Amino acid sequence: DGAQAHRVVRQPGGMKQRRRVGIVIGQLSLGGTERQAVVLAQGLASSSEYEPLVFCVSEDFNPLDGTLSDAGVACFHPGSERKSSLARLLWLTKELSAARCDLVYGLLNVGNIYAGAAAALLGIPLVASIRSANNGLPFSIRALSGHFCRRARWIVANSDSCRDSLKRDLGVRHDRVSVVHNGIPVEVPDGTARARFRARIGCREGELVVGTVALLK
Repeated sequence: DGAQAHRVVRQPGGMKQRRRVGIVIGQLSLGGTERQAVVLAQGLASSSEYEPLVFCVSEDFNPLDGTLSDAGVACFHPGSERKSSLARLLWLTKELSAARCDLVYGLLNVGNIYAGAAAALLGIPLVASIRSANNGLPFSIRALSGHFCRRARWIVANSDSCRDSLKRDLGVRHDRVSVVHNGIPVEVPDGTARARFRARIGCREGELVVGTVALLK
């Protein structure tokens, strides 16, 4: 069980073939989950074990598709002619099959539904991820997301409260859940970073800069 997802294929010369991970998300606009998808894809792309491919099931794929391209990660979207959910599911299933993905990774409830359905049709493992499983979601979304989460090989939750809501709101009773907190890409500043930042905000030499961390909402 799961041998396909964990096999290591050796190419001529002893080179290992990277295992392909299809990351499925509803959109790639500037949102928190969308940024986490990019961080995940960038991390996988930098490894020698995995090759990430990102599948956005809507036409809302800007601006983060450009960030993925810069990292060498291929990004696919269905195009405007595929408007119905069924047409997009068929498109996703076809693309995952053509790419010969070894594993499908769903993001958010909608991503889990599309990823779960396509994985079931293709017979490949699903890893689901949940960042919001509250009972305020439409019943159909909760029912379908819960269905595929219960059948997922594993689930990633980004907080303890989200892990708890899987059981409470989506009916997930199994223990195949890990809490992985949001990744934060941190750039190490060089010796000129301070001067460049002060120049960017128009701060003169000798002036005091006070930083405030707050939720601007």
